[in-house]
Amino acid sequence: MSDRREFLKHCGILGGLFLVSQQEVVNSLSQFSRFNLKLDLNNLNLFFTGNLKGNLSELGQIKDTSSLLFDAGNFISSSSEIENQIKKMNFLGYQVAALGKNELALGEEKLIQLAQKSEFALVNSHINFENKVLSKLIKPFQIIDLVEKKVGVLSISSGFKSSRDLNKINELANNLKNKQNCGIVVCLIANNIQKKTAHGLLRKSENIDLFWTPEIPNTKGGNFISRNALAQEVTLIYGTKSKREIGYYQADLSNDYYLPKQIIHEVKTKQFIG
Repeated sequence: MSDRREFLKHCGILGGLFLVSQQEVVNSLSQFSRFNLKLDLNNLNLFFTGNLKGNLSELGQIKDTSSLLFDAGNFISSSSEIENQIKKMNFLGYQVAALGKNELALGEEKLIQLAQKSEFALVNSHINFENKVLSKLIKPFQIIDLVEKKVGVLSISSGFKSSRDLNKINELANNLKNKQNCGIVVCLIANNIQKKTAHGLLRKSENIDLFWTPEIPNTKGGNFISRNALAQEVTLIYGTKSKREIGYYQADLSNDYYLPKQIIHEVKTKQFIG
């Protein structure tokens, strides 16, 4: 036994094992079940939130539907509320969240704390974090396996420059759609993107089916459908700053080519009770 311990010690394995806490094991299991789901592919509901700033009061009503839940950033109200607000989002079953200005303004230490407490994935597809811990915790994309289909999620946030970063986004989307075989690819827009920029992004994008942003400044919420660089239909759902809105996209993924059923920029959550 002592020989075995000495061998492990020299290999650096024993010390590594002691670094894996019970909580990390629990989180790992929670994350696995969050990204490996068996949902009704004929009636898959995608819900989108943004600018919540800790207010999740309306969302408990959609927890038990056949759904995926994404957030486009600014879900934290302050650094002192990180633990409480992340607990709520973990409980509600979020799969992916983008990093808004509120999260990026936390600083490295608090952002690491946020990422470690999150059972959902934090995604940013164009920022390269110099901090090695953050570069490991913040993912460029997330895949959600629905047994027979996959959903790929990307995100962009503050600092996104379409001329500089769009190629990277398109490369990731191509990987998700054509190599990882994702039936649908979603991109969350965390920053308040201008209308002209948003429409240009759609037209220059490739292999992204759906964009969501909680706000386009000086524009009422709505839905916009355009053709991307590959002449394929792409949809943008956007909210309004002055309202608490939840974006919604209902799809039939049971066929080789998915079919959207509903696209709504303002959801009344009571309609999903029961």
